[in-house]
Amino acid sequence: MKKLILYFTLLILVSCSPKRENVTVISDVGIFDGNTYKPNMHLAFDSDGIIEISSEPIEFKGATVIDGKGKTIIPPLLNAHVHAWNKGHLKEAQDAGVFALLDMHNTDETAKAMRDLRNHIVYAHYYSSGPGATVPGGHGTEYGFYVPTINDSVSPEKFTLDRIKNGADYIKILREPIMNTIDFKQTDEVIRTAHAGKKLVVAHVSFPEDAARLGAQQIDGFAHLWFSKPRANAGQWDSILKSKAFVIPTLYVTKKVLEEWEQRPWRDEWLEFEDVLKEVKLAYDKGMIILAGTDAPNNDFNFGTDLYEELKLLSKAGIPNIDVLKAATTNISTCFKLKEFGVLEKGKPASFILIHGNPLNNINDIEKMEQIWKLGREIK
Repeated sequence: MKKLILYFTLLILVSCSPKRENVTVISDVGIFDGNTYKPNMHLAFDSDGIIEISSEPIEFKGATVIDGKGKTIIPPLLNAHVHAWNKGHLKEAQDAGVFALLDMHNTDETAKAMRDLRNHIVYAHYYSSGPGATVPGGHGTEYGFYVPTINDSVSPEKFTLDRIKNGADYIKILREPIMNTIDFKQTDEVIRTAHAGKKLVVAHVSFPEDAARLGAQQIDGFAHLWFSKPRANAGQWDSILKSKAFVIPTLYVTKKVLEEWEQRPWRDEWLEFEDVLKEVKLAYDKGMIILAGTDAPNNDFNFGTDLYEELKLLSKAGIPNIDVLKAATTNISTCFKLKEFGVLEKGKPASFILIHGNPLNNINDIEKMEQIWKLGREIK
């Protein structure tokens, strides 16, 4: 009788199990899941998500099998600092394996239109601060489009609440004292208002003393690494680190800017690029979370493959390649609380990249993307 009951129980379980069709298995492949790397793994997926990740071979009747030997699977790349203006930028990003762009200063209208393209199979996911917090004549007002500012009639609190009302995913502060600039009383009010509205605050900075002051105000992150002379001192580091802020070094654009300034009279006021690399490594060694971002389209950077150059420079700074990959994947999704992205695991969406080679051994292999899947659909 017990055997009969067991038989019928198994029959019911089999009949109720969802039928898997169009399954793909990638065999004998290295997998960086966003946290750890494991060699010689096997991954099965379909349009419903990742079915299994195992060290043992996976078999599905009728499955398409891809030989993953000598290859690596990584999560979709993310870019934590851009200024994207149209859907072409979103497509350019995704075609290069960059599945999300985090805009750090734009108009409310453009940000809304770009957010409306979220979850589209063709375009990268878009997040934005909308306009950054600045003052009349301050950084962010010089680009030829309308920027609301904090002024005699618009308080820091009202500016921030307006951004939240208009759908900002986080708040950006533009602190740049080589121009008219937002003061620290105003930044404190922006940060307090944003945090009350459960929004992160990220700040543009160029000077370590500004980073220290904003760190004391509990800023959540820095949209650039400071690169003025001298390098941050011990007291400034203490203040920066107490905030537990992340940093988006934007090394590629910093390198290009310093090269362009080589013959300018103010060049001596800024660090050599090798010292910028040392400052990034020091930030990493002190426990700051590093995020990858390019500041595209500045310096005519594209929204896709130029992110690879940023990763190479992070590696050149001495950051281990596994943490370089985290800087462009899980560090961003964790710091910005992006629920659409995260680690690769059973039951999660089948969105990932297959690379020929292993970027954990050689970061240059990041350029060797063979296939890209989004929600189980191959897009490259």
